[in-house]
Amino acid sequence: MVKKIAAICLIACLLFSFAACSAVDSQKEYPVTIAHSVITQSPQSVITLSDSIADMLIACGYQSKIKGRSDACTQSVLESVQSVGSKSDPDANSVIQIAPDIILADDTLSAEKLSIFEDAGITVLRMVPAQTREELTSMYQKIGAVMGGNITGATVGENAANGILTSLDDNARRIPEVSVVNTACYLFNIDGSAVTGDMFANELFQDAGAINIASDLTGGTLDFATLSQQDPKYIFCAEGMKEQLAQNDDYKELTAYKRGKIVEIPASLITRQGSSALEAAKLMAEAIYPSLRCGQTSAEGCVADKYGITLQEGLTFTLGDGSDDPDDNEDGKRGSILAIQQRLDDLDYWPLDEITGYFGETTEIVVREFKENNGLDGTDGTVDEQTLLVLFSDSAIQRETPAREKDEASTQTATGTA
Repeated sequence: MVKKIAAICLIACLLFSFAACSAVDSQKEYPVTIAHSVITQSPQSVITLSDSIADMLIACGYQSKIKGRSDACTQSVLESVQSVGSKSDPDANSVIQIAPDIILADDTLSAEKLSIFEDAGITVLRMVPAQTREELTSMYQKIGAVMGGNITGATVGENAANGILTSLDDNARRIPEVSVVNTACYLFNIDGSAVTGDMFANELFQDAGAINIASDLTGGTLDFATLSQQDPKYIFCAEGMKEQLAQNDDYKELTAYKRGKIVEIPASLITRQGSSALEAAKLMAEAIYPSLRCGQTSAEGCVADKYGITLQEGLTFTLGDGSDDPDDNEDGKRGSILAIQQRLDDLDYWPLDEITGYFGETTEIVVREFKENNGLDGTDGTVDEQTLLVLFSDSAIQRETPAREKDEASTQTATGTA
């Protein structure tokens, strides 16, 4: 019993210290001190039980030192690395046979296995996930220090963290600036386990152009009453959950379900704190703004492609562009304006029975209304890059009342001054 209590106390100390303490002597590469553990030289053989730490090691370029991994570490670069079982209850014999210099784990590692590894003389460092950008940078610095020293390694870790955060910011800059609020949540299971405000994954929503309805909550739980009250436009969830939600009558009443905006994203991408987080933010953003996928090899379902228009940076259309003459395409914009007018018609904004390819006063008025309804800045009727991103996305808001009555043959390409 005494030994068990001591192990639990050691776990608490290691968890706290690895997350919060810096290496002792920043003037020397080694020793590096983390909690009660002293690393005297760069480890050459590492076992990582945490898939999130594996992501960090890979981001720092230390994957060649990983000689063992848990089943949770499914990163492609680690496919050939020996598995030692689950991350919470790994096979002790397999771990000891590898004889690693260090084991990196998270807070799920059992006290029993921790005690076994410590008794075998193996240094075990356990970490809790970062909750903020500052904690993420600090965590990378400490992992870098352990692997490469207080000076060189810590710098490697800091640079890797900055690279991750910069890439997240770059993803956020792709998002159109609109006043329409895109609300969302992420569910790990149907029992309410979710991304809340005390998780780093909460940052991913902002980077994807959305607001997490559980950002004011803590503890990783979102009860259905709160979910129903907030009624998000998008529900992101773990793989396999979409079918479960479809079988639950309560979830069928939610806006996201009715709009077909239940999107599965692997939980590992949400919880890992390396390049996987970048992929998660990218998938979330593209679910909300599918036209962000345009021009990529995986552009399946891209709305812009269906209309035959290529969205490019700086693309702008304004009054007088295009032509109502099929043989006149001097400015090269007629085809794009046809696509814009057709999309506006499909969203019930177009008031005429014909589309022309000419950007006239009618087009300007219709564009102005579309921009207002979709929360876009500007009332000049110009179709700029942001307007195009929203117009050719699944999230474009349809006109509540069609501008005209339509039948299947009513809309056709024709000449005119639209």
